Amino acid sequence: MEEPLGKEITIYVNGKEVKTRDGAILLPILKDLGIKVPTLCFLEGVSAAGACRLCVVEAKYKNWSRVVISCLYPVWDGVQIETDNERVHAVRRFVLETLLARCPNVPLIQRLASEYGIKKPRFKLENHECILCSLCVRVCAEVVGVYALSMQGRGAEKVCGTPYLGGESTCIGCGACVYVCPTECIKMEDKDGFRTIWHEEAGVKTSVRRFELKTCKVCGAVIGPKYQIEYISKKTGVPVDYYDLCKTCKALQAKGLLSA
Repeated sequence: MEEPLGKEITIYVNGKEVKTRDGAILLPILKDLGIKVPTLCFLEGVSAAGACRLCVVEAKYKNWSRVVISCLYPVWDGVQIETDNERVHAVRRFVLETLLARCPNVPLIQRLASEYGIKKPRFKLENHECILCSLCVRVCAEVVGVYALSMQGRGAEKVCGTPYLGGESTCIGCGACVYVCPTECIKMEDKDGFRTIWHEEAGVKTSVRRFELKTCKVCGAVIGPKYQIEYISKKTGVPVDYYDLCKTCKALQAKGLLSA
C-alpha cells in the first residue's frame, strides 16, 4: 500500500515554481509538467525499479547537489530540480553508451543513443536484446499475479528468466510481458491454434512456452489461451463457458441478433 503523501510543498523545476506534496515521486511530476525525461523501465501502475538509470536529473538545495534517479526520488520542500543541464546529459550519455554496447542491434537503444550524440560506444560490443529492466517481472507479479518471471544473479551475471532458471513455469500465456518489453526481446505468435511466447537473446530463442488457444464458438476469433481463461475463471469464479464467445458475438447476442 502506498504511503499517504504529506503537506503541500514548493519545489523548483528548471527554475519554475511547482506546488506538490511532500514525498511525491519526482518522475510523475515531471511528466505532468510535460518535461521529456527518457526512461526504459518505468510504467505507471507498476512499482518503480530504477533499473535503466536513464531518468536521472540533478537535485539541488543550497550548497548541496546530487544526480538522482527521478522514478524513485521523493521530493521535499525547497528542492531545486534541473532536468536539462550538462551534468545530467553526461550521465545519460554514459548510461546509453553502456546500453548500446550491450544491445547494439536494438533499434530503440540506437535511436536514444543517437539523440544524445552517441554513434559508437567505447566499450566492448555484446549481442543482447534484454536490457534487464525487470518490467516483465514486475508486471507479471504485480498486475497478472502469477510470478512466472524473476531476475537471477548479480552484476554481470544477472539474467531474466523463470524462477531459479528452472524448466517449470507458472506462465499463463497472457502476453503481458510482451506488451511491456521496451526492446521487444520477448516475442509472441498466435498460429495454428497455439500461442507461442519466447525470450530472444542474441537471436536465439530461449524459455519457449506454448499454449493452446480458445476460439469463439460462433465466429472462430481467438479469445485467448485456454490456460489463461482457466486461471481467470479460478480467480474470479466466472464459469469457463462464459468465454465461449468473443466480445463481438457477445454484443450481438445481447442485442438479440445471435441466438444463445
